[in-house]
Amino acid sequence: LETIAEHPLVGNVRSLGFIAGVELVADKATRASFAPERKVGAMVERRTRAHGLIVRNLGDVIAICPPFVATEEDVDFLVSRLGRALDDVKAELRAG
Repeated sequence: LETIAEHPLVGNVRSLGFIAGVELVADKATRASFAPERKVGAMVERRTRAHGLIVRNLGDVIAICPPFVATEEDVDFLVSRLGRALDDVKAELRAG
């Protein structure tokens, strides 16, 4: 998930073992939050599902809990699809 941490919408990635949380922010430099009514976490969750990945949004934190039997390829898939979803949401937010 280190590559995800560099995404403009990501303020922080934290993990313990296979469980991770990806914090979404409106401004990476200041780590300012999105207004709750924008529901950016829900936007990301919907886009991940469109890309074949199921995650859980907790407000503007994306929870990732892959099974312990996940392979390296599974993790690569997860990171790739989450990255695509973040890019989609970034474009959607820019479009207004």
